[in-house]
Amino acid sequence: ENERDSLSRAMSELEIKRNSMEAHIQEIENKAAKKSLSVAALEDELLTHKSLLEASNNEILVKTEEISRVTNELKDRGEQIEALNADLSLLREEHGSLRSLASDTETQRDSLSKLICELEIKNNQME
Repeated sequence: ENERDSLSRAMSELEIKRNSMEAHIQEIENKAAKKSLSVAALEDELLTHKSLLEASNNEILVKTEEISRVTNELKDRGEQIEALNADLSLLREEHGSLRSLASDTETQRDSLSKLICELEIKNNQME
């Protein structure tokens, strides 16, 4: 009987230890499940950030291409402006030449008009 009591106590102690171990295992499993959820949440957040980063990179690429296109357009417009300025300079020179020619023509006209008047006066005097 003593042995039986001893075995019974040993069995009870083992049962208590087993229950304690099961509770401890359950605690560890609960913590692992929480950590697993945390890892999954972090992975989801990471995927979200990666998607946002990729979208931002695509937007930057589009904007870079747009800036390049606008820069090329500005360069082309600058070249057109330079060509127009060169044309304008030539037209100004031509305008100056034409004004000079017009002035010379007016002077000749005035001289001819004076000569005509003088000739008319001489002609009238001869008559």
